[in-house]
Amino acid sequence: MHEKKEIYGGAITAELPTDYLDVSNLRQVPDNQEVYLSKAGLTSIIFDILERAEPPDHPCETDEEAIKYHYQDVISAGYGQAEPKGGNEDSAGSEETKIYDISRDDIPSLGPQIPAYSLIASQNHAHNATTSADKPGPDFTVVLLNLIRLEAQKTDILISINIPHTPGEFENANEVDVPSARNGPLMRAALEHRDKILHSFRIENWGLFGEGGLFDNVEDLNCVLLRVMSSADSPTLRHQLHQLIALTFALLAIYLTSSGLSATMLTRIFRSFTTGTARFSPEGGAGTSTSSGNTPQNPGASIATLACGCFWGPEHMYRHHFPPSSGLLDARVGYTGGDASNPSYRAVCSGRTGHAEAIRLEYDASKLSYRQILEFFYRMHDPRQSNRQGNDMGTQYRSAVFFHGEEQEREAKEVTREVSEQWWKNRVVTEVLPAGQWWEAEDYHQRYLERNPGGYECPSQ
Repeated sequence: MHEKKEIYGGAITAELPTDYLDVSNLRQVPDNQEVYLSKAGLTSIIFDILERAEPPDHPCETDEEAIKYHYQDVISAGYGQAEPKGGNEDSAGSEETKIYDISRDDIPSLGPQIPAYSLIASQNHAHNATTSADKPGPDFTVVLLNLIRLEAQKTDILISINIPHTPGEFENANEVDVPSARNGPLMRAALEHRDKILHSFRIENWGLFGEGGLFDNVEDLNCVLLRVMSSADSPTLRHQLHQLIALTFALLAIYLTSSGLSATMLTRIFRSFTTGTARFSPEGGAGTSTSSGNTPQNPGASIATLACGCFWGPEHMYRHHFPPSSGLLDARVGYTGGDASNPSYRAVCSGRTGHAEAIRLEYDASKLSYRQILEFFYRMHDPRQSNRQGNDMGTQYRSAVFFHGEEQEREAKEVTREVSEQWWKNRVVTEVLPAGQWWEAEDYHQRYLERNPGGYECPSQ
């Protein structure tokens, strides 16, 4: 049995099996993924929105090369798990991957002008692999990977169905032979699910992808509105403009909700408007960043400066993962790596200042090492994406380590090389650069997710 499901807040719809549960929130997957897990076993269906794989950022000259490239990412990420598997020493060289078929697909709702492809592959696991202390891991996993290429939106949509074959779920290894089309019950069910998803797949709102839709120039529009407000001559006029803009967006939100767009999707779309207009009050104009230099506020503390997408999530996660007793003294969000002085959030969001949204950590090096900070950094975001994290796109969302001194430079390059080789299949694009001027972000950005627990979900995981 299958039923229509709303994916990404209703921006995409497709018919999914009724015995699959949406575990996206439980598993805290990135904002660009939605994950469904079978109630009866370990089979999963994962929707993923990624930067389009094409030169010069990716070595993919053809669509067939692009789906192979994405497949390598799927298996290196551990079938949608939060932490990469490549760092497991026992698995190195113990798993054999085979691609059996790549074929062109048709998505009826999109038409032949938008290319789509299917890939069938399998991965044999080490015999001693385990999923927990008392349960055996799968003998092998079959992956049905589907790629939809949106050229105008510079986006690739992946739909992967991962079918682990664990002892007890199938009779014997001879029951399944992918090259001979001897599929077994798990594979037959997965193929049926795939065909149903592709046949029913529809993009209901193209604004999800940023380009080619209603919200094509959302940042530029917001910047114009903020400039108008900041140039108003009196607090009363600024307040009236603020009320007018808020009312306009409220009415637009009501219209979109009545059209089937969920509250979660509206939160993502209106992130820039809600955060941008909130900082105006009848008493004053726009908030601006302030420079705190590169001197620690805590005497004797060391500083680490990192960028990995929207800065709300990383700041929150470092505070949560490293409590004060572990050696983390403070975490602040701000802007660095650009040319302009005293940049505002809106200016940074325009992409024209060259700054990255970043976090600045002060820590006690006798309790917390720089290596620990960096290793957590590479686990909490996707360092393979250039100028993007999830649905957040732009140079302000780039992945970068800004080092303070020669020792940090040496260790940053060493850790980056190690995690690229061991965790990310040599695909890390993180920049390692000397720390420049630090501009602390406006007050309402500090501890944002702590003060707004129901707010925007950052891609950091």
